[in-house]
Amino acid sequence: MDRNDVGVGIVGLGNIAYHHANKLVDAGATIVGGVDISEDARTAFTEEYDVPTYEDHSELFEEIDAVIVTTPNRFHEEYAVEALEAGLDVLLEKPLAHTLESAERIAAAARDADGFCMVGFHSRFHHQAQIIKEKRSRVRSAMSLTSRRTTSAVAGSRGEDPGSPTNRLRAGVP
Repeated sequence: MDRNDVGVGIVGLGNIAYHHANKLVDAGATIVGGVDISEDARTAFTEEYDVPTYEDHSELFEEIDAVIVTTPNRFHEEYAVEALEAGLDVLLEKPLAHTLESAERIAAAARDADGFCMVGFHSRFHHQAQIIKEKRSRVRSAMSLTSRRTTSAVAGSRGEDPGSPTNRLRAGVP
């Protein structure tokens, strides 16, 4: 299956929906339609992307394979749980939910679903974030190496086994 075979819907047709829709178009994916409670938002989205829009999500969910939920987070649970129960893949704008209880209900629905559910922490893919991640990894490796050498030097000076669990624990080495 290629990305043209996947029909995607968007729930919540505010500004961030246009960002997602443009990325879908750029990737060659098929936008099937959108949902919003605002008639103005629905009209504008239809004019921009030439797709049907709905006030209620039920009809759209019958026509798509995946959904992007861009509503305010207090409405994420309703759409995410119903989409997952309908067998759809779900991408939620961050944060996952407005309360811990709501997030737990979404997580439970995701565990039971055939599809996947993920939160769009898109910044992690920016070049700057990748550089920080790489540098943090190098610092951790260096600290671990230093810690191992310290353990070996201290234990070795006492005639102990530097690799023993006790000496590794003293030095903070796993």
